[in-house]
Amino acid sequence: MLSDVLHKSFVFSIRVGSFLGALPGTWDNSERQKVTHTKRSVRKFVAAGLVLLFYTFFAGSRCLMYFLNNDSKNSNFYFTGILVLCFSLVNFVGFRMLLQVNEINQLLNSFMVFFIHLKELYLQRGLKSLELKSTERLVSLMILSCAMFPCVVTVDAYFNPRPYFLTSLVVGDNFLLKLTLLFGQMWIYSCENSVVVAHAVTFITFSTATHAILFDMRPNRKNYQTYNSLRRPRDLVLCYKGFAYLVTIFNEIYRDVAMPANNVFTLVTVLSNFAIIRNAHDHSAYFTVVFCALSLFSGFAWSTILTFSSKLSVISNGTINSWKYFQLKNASDAKYLSKIRKSCRPMRLACGGFYYIDPIRVFRFAHSILWGTLRIKLLLK
Repeated sequence: MLSDVLHKSFVFSIRVGSFLGALPGTWDNSERQKVTHTKRSVRKFVAAGLVLLFYTFFAGSRCLMYFLNNDSKNSNFYFTGILVLCFSLVNFVGFRMLLQVNEINQLLNSFMVFFIHLKELYLQRGLKSLELKSTERLVSLMILSCAMFPCVVTVDAYFNPRPYFLTSLVVGDNFLLKLTLLFGQMWIYSCENSVVVAHAVTFITFSTATHAILFDMRPNRKNYQTYNSLRRPRDLVLCYKGFAYLVTIFNEIYRDVAMPANNVFTLVTVLSNFAIIRNAHDHSAYFTVVFCALSLFSGFAWSTILTFSSKLSVISNGTINSWKYFQLKNASDAKYLSKIRKSCRPMRLACGGFYYIDPIRVFRFAHSILWGTLRIKLLLK
């Protein structure tokens, strides 16, 4: 019941947010040029404050309380869906404002370092265990959710070399995937039956992504021709991002929980949900499956390249920590990493036009699949 309420709320919020973003004159580029620097700064900080404060004090506390005290017979599930809907709409408006002034990097970079270390601290000091008291768990989850929010947005903005891509894409589609996964992560930490929760989160994420791809893409008038030429790669990228985030997050969640087959389980769950999605959206499911195959191929290739490379110091214990990517201490490491990113462009173009997806992310995706498969083999022996 909860998954159904959240699914409907998410889909509806995508539609409303996309409609607001497509209104003529509302986010028009010519209107943006008329705004003075002072008004632009005020609008930027008002939007940022609105998003962060609403996220921290309203959605973070109220929705999480209902997640921690879930009861299928409780009508509060509907209220939870309304809260998530309001939260999504506020973030649609806020992030559209932020992206229109093209200062999302400057705004969030100051948050990134602090929140990354805060997230790492709480992952090390208790969130790896499900034996926390209810109060400690609630506080830890709220802090972790606040830590993840600016990090994922900043990383996406950092890896995106084309600013028009952010302004022409409806921000809610991509952001809503992260929001779904974020609530899924908090929910998994707070529930005993993680398998059922994993199925629910997977279904919500990919059904939401499918709706976003089919119904809620709106062209920016300034980049209308570019939008048409990049629509198919961008559709596939959206599917890939949801899949990559899902596998990565599940890998982190189940690392110290008694579920060794976490990544293969996630992969099987996702592929099984395609049968449900295909009933209503044939071509979207087809391209999603095609891209999953391409992702696996490119991921295995890059995992081979990076595994046998000893020059990249950010690789540790077979995994790459995303926050260490920003903290290369050696200039030669940074130069080598830049060379890898440049050399991978032909492969990314050949795999469906993923010209801005970093090979580090592809490697983490492939490593998650490989490591899950290895643990299944060891378990069966």
